[in-house]
Amino acid sequence: MEKGIGEMIKDIRKKKGMNLSELEKLTGMGISKLSRIENNHQTPTIEELNIIATSLGVSYKDLIEGDKPLIRQTQSGDLVEKIKRAGKLYALKDEEAFTGAEVGRIITKEIPMSLIAEANINQDKFLVAGSIGKGQFAEIPWIAIFNRKITESATKGIYIAYLYTADMKGIYLSLNQGYTYFRDKFGSRQAKVEIEKMAATLRELIFIPENMKTYSIDLKATKSLGKGYMAGHIAGKYYDLENMPGDDTLILDLLELIDVYDEINLLIGNRTPEQFYDYLVAKKEGWVDSEDEVDSTMQTQEETSEENNFDDEEGPIDRQEPVVDRGGNIRFLWNPKVAIQALKKAQYKCEINDAHETFIAKSSNKPYVESHHLIPISNSAMFGFSIDITANICSLCPNCHRAIHSATDEVKREMLTKLYEKRKERLEKSGIYITLEKLLNFYGIE
Repeated sequence: MEKGIGEMIKDIRKKKGMNLSELEKLTGMGISKLSRIENNHQTPTIEELNIIATSLGVSYKDLIEGDKPLIRQTQSGDLVEKIKRAGKLYALKDEEAFTGAEVGRIITKEIPMSLIAEANINQDKFLVAGSIGKGQFAEIPWIAIFNRKITESATKGIYIAYLYTADMKGIYLSLNQGYTYFRDKFGSRQAKVEIEKMAATLRELIFIPENMKTYSIDLKATKSLGKGYMAGHIAGKYYDLENMPGDDTLILDLLELIDVYDEINLLIGNRTPEQFYDYLVAKKEGWVDSEDEVDSTMQTQEETSEENNFDDEEGPIDRQEPVVDRGGNIRFLWNPKVAIQALKKAQYKCEINDAHETFIAKSSNKPYVESHHLIPISNSAMFGFSIDITANICSLCPNCHRAIHSATDEVKREMLTKLYEKRKERLEKSGIYITLEKLLNFYGIE
């Protein structure tokens, strides 16, 4: 039985007495990627194979000799011709019936099959599909690569697509987003703005190869669906249909973008795309999920302006919906600006003992104190209204703050009882009802 490329690379590396760390230094690739390649969990691109072969001191041909799928990848030569022919036929679409159109067969069948064969795409992981519309020709036909874990539809989630321009003069390779989430969450009028913001946010979180840094696309679209593709674009590349590169370059580009797509898949983790988006939207709005509280060094003129008044004296405040982290765990976020407001209300004094002195913080010119959620934010689900409110956030000196987390149960009980008595009435006005016994239980005190 012939060995695959990965096994051949591993055999040659071991014969040369080289470990993965040494190969990593020579190739500039990460150990995890090299390991996936060696174990045949990832097919190397042509460029990567050349780099590995050179680093191992062998010929590129030595590595592909026994690997028929990769030989097909480099010798097929018809993918570009199919893409170009589809563009020419689509420009004449008004002259033929939708049902049974030759261009439909090329875009929905032939090009996807060529992509699968030439890029050696794992069909268990990816769905490759094309569309020319439903019942009538769409303004923008496409061929997409969907990570099955993320989505199998161009209307939602994140995917890779080849998007023809409406004038059929070019085609974009695009890492793109479905429009449905944004329309449902923000409404049709605001959706375009929000999907563009999300594209910018995602660019900050992932590594994008230099030749994929086309961050805006012009599909010459006049209809809402085509404009949605333009707004949802994250990164990619444009090809002029009259001057297309060869199959090798086209496949190399696709595999590079699949690497970026895989990186996003890792960020999504054990979440749905919608949960991932919810998390990013909340983080972008300033909500945080860390266990750390804020302190008075974060005081700024902007954060204490009249526009940011988070006072809860007038009654209960709706609870922020929880988000799901990468591990699939439900997390309640909190807003640092609320904590800063609470410190301001407490006049930057320790609420255990206002005689406790610290120092004047240089950045804010205020006494240094730290915020503390009396009812831990992780218990938000037990209450019908928000506990991320100034009524639930205490101002403590650093020593008292550490003590309320780490002191003996006797000391913690005394401190928590004092804070509870001070805050009970305010909490109830905010719709938060809790007994002292229950509060102590949150801190592990029986």
